[in-house]
This record gives sequence, C-alpha cells and structure tokens, in this order.
Amino acid sequence: MEKSYYFSKNELVLLLGIGNVTEIYGFQMPSENEFDDNAFTMALYQLVKRGCIEMGSEPKLSEDMKWMMEVLRTCTKVLSVVSAEGSEQKCWYLARSGAVVMELPVLSEEVRVRLVLQEKIAEEIFAGADMPENPLENEAAGQKIEDSQSGIKKEGAALLENLSINMDTSQKDILEMEDVNGIKNIVSVWDVADMKVHAPVERLVFYEGSLGYRVLILTDESRQVVFDSMEFRKNLQESLLEEEKKWSL
Repeated sequence: MEKSYYFSKNELVLLLGIGNVTEIYGFQMPSENEFDDNAFTMALYQLVKRGCIEMGSEPKLSEDMKWMMEVLRTCTKVLSVVSAEGSEQKCWYLARSGAVVMELPVLSEEVRVRLVLQEKIAEEIFAGADMPENPLENEAAGQKIEDSQSGIKKEGAALLENLSINMDTSQKDILEMEDVNGIKNIVSVWDVADMKVHAPVERLVFYEGSLGYRVLILTDESRQVVFDSMEFRKNLQESLLEEEKKWSL
C-alpha cells in the first residue's frame, strides 16, 4: 500500500526535527532557523490538523510519520532523479523496510512525499519516469542492430567520447547542455549515492537516440554507453536494492 502526502518545506523541516532526522541527502531544505515563530506555529498547526503529529507534553509523530523517519534515518542508498521536464527532482531514500520518495518540482512550494513498501520498490522505480514502455529486450538486441547500421553505432560512440561531464557536474547543468556533435535530447540524469560515504558513486544520463533511450553510465573510474533495455532496468533495480535484499535473507 502506498501513501502520499504534500508538505510545505517548513512543515517538512519541522517533521524532520521531531523525528530526529539530522540530515537529508539529495536536495537542500531550509534550516529551522530560517523561518520565524509565525511560520513555525502555522506549520505545527497544519501538521496537527492533518493528523501527522499529536500534541501533548511534547509532539508525537503518527505511525506513518514514524515509519517515514525510520526510513530516512536508516537508508543505505539515495537515488536522485532530475528530469528535463521542468527540471523536476525526485529522491528515493532506500532502506530495509521500504522507501520514502520525495518529489520537488522547481515551481512548486510543496514537496510530495510517498511511502513505498519494500516489495513495491522495484516496479515503482521506473514508473512515472517518462521512460519508453517497450524498451529493447537486452544489450545484445541493440548491438545486433548497431552492427547492421553504422550510423547508429557512431551515435553511441559520439556521446561517450564527446560529452564533457563527470561526477562533479550538476544534474541540472547536464540537462541544460547544448547539442554535442549531433547528440541531443538528454531527458534525465540519475545519481546513485551511497550513504556509507554520503556521496554519489554512479551517474546515469538518459538520452533519446534512434533506437529509443541510451544510457551513459559514469563512475569515478569508468564511463560506458548502453541501451535502455529490460536487461539494463532489471540490473539497475537489483543493484539499488542489493543491501536491502541481504538484510531480508
């Protein structure tokens, strides 16, 4: 069962404070000292009104909010997705019990928060990501077509050789890059952060090519271009959930 909430940034900061979440990786939130007493009181009132917290001698989180804070405190990986569609940002906080998904549209004052159970994460990761519904079956299928059409093969090589980005380039800057030697239509950038080191360890740049989407996969040590395929998506899902699967054994 999935549940969704919409919070102002002030409400979210207040919830994080009550839930003893001292850090949230992925996008910048205002600190508690950035809003005044009136803003604090209004945020508190709205959270009580909606049943997210109860007031007593001290604020008490609802069961859903407790679950949310537990995921944020214990997440092992964070997947940050920034799309060209309005440069919306979506962050997946992946933990043993499930995931918290925060969506932050650039022009919105509210953050959408979804609570996703562990068994639903794999099918949800690509949902709503504007990805092709029928990708290639596997990398071999794309390679077979490339071998018969040299222009398509050159297209993939050109991105690998000429796209001047690395792990330090911001996701937004990548999406705003101009056409590079005929390569265009970058549609989204996915960063995978390992919370053991609190830093991105892998970057996936999705762009639209002649055979659908291709993916430039970057790490600090390597870069390669692959086809977006069912094989690729399955491998990505498994790598994102690797730690959680170990815990569940």
